[in-house]
Amino acid sequence: MQAIGKRLVSSEQVAFVEPFDSASNPEFRPEKEFKGRVILLDRDILLTEQTPSEFAAEISSCFSRVTM
Repeated sequence: MQAIGKRLVSSEQVAFVEPFDSASNPEFRPEKEFKGRVILLDRDILLTEQTPSEFAAEISSCFSRVTM
């Protein structure tokens, strides 16, 4: 499970992560500096303060902790 803001998201729900460009929508002025956009399989979109590479590294470290 990955915490994104106040929401816990299972890594199996993540479709992909891409960079977030706040300049593409000048009307959107968030308090925080978001660097990535997480798109889930159910098409929900979540913004994260992590870059896509930071997010991927954290997700992959979760997989390495899983024991079978």
